[in-house]
Amino acid sequence: MIGHYFTKIGYSRKTTPFHRGVFDTPITSHTARELFRRALTRRILPVRIESETYMDLIAVDIDGTLASNRDQMDKYLTGFFASNRRFFKAIRNATVNVEIADRVREIAADTGAEVVVITGRDGTYMKELNQFIARAGLEPKHVFAKPGNDGSNSPAWKDSVIESLIADGNRIIHAFEDTDHEVYLRRGIPVTWVAPIRDYIGEWHYESIDIDPVAWAAEQREKEAARERQKRRLAEGVLAHQKAEAKERQANVAA
Repeated sequence: MIGHYFTKIGYSRKTTPFHRGVFDTPITSHTARELFRRALTRRILPVRIESETYMDLIAVDIDGTLASNRDQMDKYLTGFFASNRRFFKAIRNATVNVEIADRVREIAADTGAEVVVITGRDGTYMKELNQFIARAGLEPKHVFAKPGNDGSNSPAWKDSVIESLIADGNRIIHAFEDTDHEVYLRRGIPVTWVAPIRDYIGEWHYESIDIDPVAWAAEQREKEAARERQKRRLAEGVLAHQKAEAKERQANVAA
């Protein structure tokens, strides 16, 4: 059976590994009918991503996570000559975060989980992306990249992919992220957060920090409670000030 590969506005039987779709592995025809929503309007989002067997998954981001490429972001995404195209193509030369790649392989070996790449990158440049992933030494089960015509932001796109995977019974047991780590934490998924640190001479360094979702959720509740207390104190202060002014006006009238 010839596998289906997804293209920019639908799917075809052309088995090319470098396409304009959301991921780069063959899937079954019944999945093809459900994967895209509003494809004819060029608003492409995954609805259901079905697999024959449910899997434990390790989700890995690319930019700033598996790729230590903050220098490329500075070079290609800022200034007068900013170019998304040049940035997306430059991934083939990006520095691999060896620590993250090793951690991913270690967790996969210990748990038997499959690796999936979930990135907000433009899926038009899958060739360059796949080259980088191969150079990092990973063999992901799926690579999910945002279709070029999709206007959603990166967190929304990733959340839609995660929702589809979980809805089909898959379980994400760990995620590696930099900027969009809260997408996973809100779902109770443990995260290794890759924090970018810029030194005094302008060079980037990357520190990985493991975040427990339960502790993170408790911290978020504490922060929200602190914000509510601050709002109440502010409201009480305003009310006290208004009462003092009213009392002063009454005293002036009485005089």
